[in-house]
Amino acid sequence: MDDPISSPNASDLDRRIIAGWAAIEHGDLGEARAALSDVYAVDEAHPGLPLLAAAIRRTRPKPVPWRSTLLVLIVIAGGAFVVYSMMTSPVRHVASTARATSAPASSDDEAAPVVADSVGTSGKRANGQAPAESAQTQRSQEALRSSGSDEALIRQGIARFATAYSNRFKPVAFTSCDVARSDDSATVTCQARGADPSDEAGDGTWIFTCRKAADAWKIVSIQPPAE
Repeated sequence: MDDPISSPNASDLDRRIIAGWAAIEHGDLGEARAALSDVYAVDEAHPGLPLLAAAIRRTRPKPVPWRSTLLVLIVIAGGAFVVYSMMTSPVRHVASTARATSAPASSDDEAAPVVADSVGTSGKRANGQAPAESAQTQRSQEALRSSGSDEALIRQGIARFATAYSNRFKPVAFTSCDVARSDDSATVTCQARGADPSDEAGDGTWIFTCRKAADAWKIVSIQPPAE
């Protein structure tokens, strides 16, 4: 901070005005006001005073309007509510799902007699065995599909080969086939007979090697009976 001006020297007043402007550039309003006061005390008509005073007034921090502050608070509160809703909505969804899954137990019990009545209209309800037989048949079919699906696909492939071979060369039919499967490979031994029972040329043992590709079985090699 410069020393107060002790004598009315024009150059000293100019330097003090310049110091006030420099203080404004650095954000030091107290130093700028002090420079303004020093110059005003020496020369009230100095041409630099109005400009310096106007610069101080423009640099003075403006109070924040209370309406803007209230608007900011409302926005913050709204954002906090949205975040809270997003965080708690999965909890409410899980709770409603749990109630929904626990409720149908009674409705299933009530619907059971209706299903039984509809089955009984077929005429098999008198002995009480129709529902049990239907359920047992369904379980047997599912077990057959799960355990023997691969073997069934292999046998279907052998049957298609027999059809194609009969159409292109000579009739052949496999009376029985034994399937030996291991993971994704299988060996099928089939006993064949010709179209004419008196012709033994079509009889013999055929050996097929099959491989599983994706969900299908393919014949990769064929060993026909020795002639």
